[in-house]
This record gives sequence, structure tokens and C-alpha cells, in this order.
Amino acid sequence: MLLAGPTVRALPAESPLVDASGLVPGRTTPPYELRLQAGPQGGAIMARSGDFRPRESWVIPEKVADDVERLLLIRHEMNEYPVCTWRPETGLGMFTLGTGAGVLGDPAYHRLVGRWLRHCLGVHDAPPVGVGLLGTPPRHHRSPPRGPRRN
Repeated sequence: MLLAGPTVRALPAESPLVDASGLVPGRTTPPYELRLQAGPQGGAIMARSGDFRPRESWVIPEKVADDVERLLLIRHEMNEYPVCTWRPETGLGMFTLGTGAGVLGDPAYHRLVGRWLRHCLGVHDAPPVGVGLLGTPPRHHRSPPRGPRRN
């Protein structure tokens, strides 16, 4: 089960989902431009995500269990906090971003959620494919002028 955005924020503290997620939500920040970075287990999620910098508020977790995979992190007040997690033991993941219409409608956010889902299902990406053209001359090269030079 994956919980994201407004669903995470609406959970009461005594909810069994909070306990199963291994992430105890804390205070919510005001909106500002966020820079997401890959967590210890989130390299594949961020590998092809580009430069997604949403302007969003997010939930600072009070506590994160040791067995929770920290997939995406945000650096805040000299600490790194997870905003996207997965707990294999309980099969529950939390993504605390995605409350504003701008973020929810952003295709980059959709790609991140899709990659989060793939990670949780254990689906791995194939290695990147290299593509190149052979035998084409460079078009930007110009020959030097011939003949005497005019002033």
C-alpha cells in the first residue's frame, strides 16, 4: 500500500497505518522550493527523474524506524529527512509530497510516483541504451578561405 500527499497528512497519530509505515509524522513546513535527492535505497528512483524542484510544503518526520527504506530525501535545517519511504516488512510506503495542485498536476511528480511504485513492486530498470550515428561528417566544420586575403 502506498500513501501519498493529502492522505498522509490526514492520518491521525493513532492510526495503525502510521505504526505500520515506520514513519511518525511531525510538523509541516511552509511551502518553499524543494530539492529532492536520492536516499540510500533511492538511486533508481532519482536516476532518470531530471531536475524536479517542486514548490511545496512537506511533513518533517519525528521518527523513522530503522527498517524503513529512505528513498527520497530533503535537506532541511542541516539534517536529511525522508519524504518518500518504503517498509518492506509491512508493505507500506509513504510519500509526503503532493498536496498542492501544481505538484499533483506535474508530469515529473507522476514519474516519481511511478518509479516509487516500481521500486516497491521490485521492478528494476534495464541499463541505459547507447545510441550513436556512424559515418556522418561534421556539419559545423568550415574550410578556411582560399586565395589572397582582402582588407
